[in-house]
Amino acid sequence: MRATLTSLVALAVVSMPAASQISGGIIAREPKTTLLRIAMLSTPNPSTARRGQQNVTVQVSGVGTHFSQGVTTLSFGSGVTIVSPVTVVSPTSASAVVSVDAAAPAGARAISASTGTEVLSLNDGFTVLENPDYFGKVCSVSTNLGMLYKGMSKRVDGFIDMAPVEDWFAVTAPVGTSLKLTLAPVGAGSEFEITTFSSCGTLAAGTAAGVSPKEIIVPAGPQQTILIRVNASRWNAASSRFSLTLSAN
Repeated sequence: MRATLTSLVALAVVSMPAASQISGGIIAREPKTTLLRIAMLSTPNPSTARRGQQNVTVQVSGVGTHFSQGVTTLSFGSGVTIVSPVTVVSPTSASAVVSVDAAAPAGARAISASTGTEVLSLNDGFTVLENPDYFGKVCSVSTNLGMLYKGMSKRVDGFIDMAPVEDWFAVTAPVGTSLKLTLAPVGAGSEFEITTFSSCGTLAAGTAAGVSPKEIIVPAGPQQTILIRVNASRWNAASSRFSLTLSAN
């Protein structure tokens, strides 16, 4: 005999003692869906700036981010300095005023935004462009310190009256001369760094931005003019003077 579901239920009811109750139901199991919250950065606006360009306001946007005033920090890579505190407009929007060093490496670089443990980056998010006009203007007004031979030294006192303005000097030396540059602030509160160039816009071999003392070898040639750039990395109006000493060996 073929038993049906109805007959089985009836049989169970008949077999149970009086006053007993039957309860039950059908359970349907569905797969669970897990939602992941993704945070990411978008391409900033603007996404480019030229070498030597100053005080550029860059807008940075995110998706699912948690930007917070006083907590969020931004980075645009080597040679790009944030010159004022980051301004947070919303959890997904922030801005920064940046200046591009004249010697900043040209090309694309990653940008990053950090808010506590939330650290996000975007590869090739910001590009530093060449600026052929910049060096032409500043090099034409460089102070010429003349010729330096081995055993000679020269000191020059300068000042930067407005940050992040820079001072340029030119010195000529015979090939193979080793020039040692020593830079010192006159008063507390300002910090300066030196970059040297073998021509307008061309970094001299073995040199880069940084604190003194700095030693360079004059590039090949019967004699070579070296351009020296003094930049205020931290500036205080009351102590904006510096002393630069050049020694030739």
